[in-house]
Amino acid sequence: MHVIKRRLLFQDLLQYFIILMLANVIPIHRLGQKNVDILSEFYDKNDVVWIALGTCLIFFLTFLLLREVDLKRKRIARLVYEESHDKLTGMRNYRQFRRELDRIEERGSLAYIALMLDIDNFKLINDTYGHTEGNAVLKFFATELRKWRKYVQNETGKRIKLFRFGGEEFFVLIENMEIDDVFERIEQFKNEFNHQNFVTEDGQQLKISFSGGLSDARETTSIRLAVKDADEALYVAKNSGKKRVVKRRQKSLVVNSKDLRPHYSEQEKVQD
Repeated sequence: MHVIKRRLLFQDLLQYFIILMLANVIPIHRLGQKNVDILSEFYDKNDVVWIALGTCLIFFLTFLLLREVDLKRKRIARLVYEESHDKLTGMRNYRQFRRELDRIEERGSLAYIALMLDIDNFKLINDTYGHTEGNAVLKFFATELRKWRKYVQNETGKRIKLFRFGGEEFFVLIENMEIDDVFERIEQFKNEFNHQNFVTEDGQQLKISFSGGLSDARETTSIRLAVKDADEALYVAKNSGKKRVVKRRQKSLVVNSKDLRPHYSEQEKVQD
């Protein structure tokens, strides 16, 4: 794409140069055909050469100006990208996440599914293998999450935005999908991801898993409440055995797993 853009820029400049030359030379040539005596009073035989040189100078200065404008545009685009994206994973950062919530609230739309994801036992990975390997795990998870996003988008045509929420937490914002459909798809992704091994720099194989919390903004009064509900559902998933996704439906937490920790099952009974 960048090669094509550069080629088009060169073609535009070449066309500009030719037009500029013709605009300066042709009128003099035509005037000379009509009245050579009058033309000779104003121009000598070297005028066309000087006009050509002047045209080249104008072309060169124009090229420098356009090049500087293009460089500034690229610098601004890079700064905007760096300000809104996480350097490690390349995903939109928390700052951009808050802006997205502001835009959604301004539009007044609630047709969103909020999905919070968290890598299990990430502190243990950092403590055992070091922060370098921890960063590699984050990049690995982000790459796999992008693959999942691409697959779902291609299959459903729905818009899905990914954010690095902070630390080992990621946030997924899905537009115009049903929560049960999202749940099935993220469960499939979770099961496939859990069967993969992450290979450390020294060749060790690690089993990495994640937990998730789901909520439907249409069951709340604002997108920020949906985010809060997804975070609460994630907390339940982490405290009920990890390696699972919990969805919040109509202010009730639905844990789709039979092997909950005993103490959590007792807590649910008390709440009911």
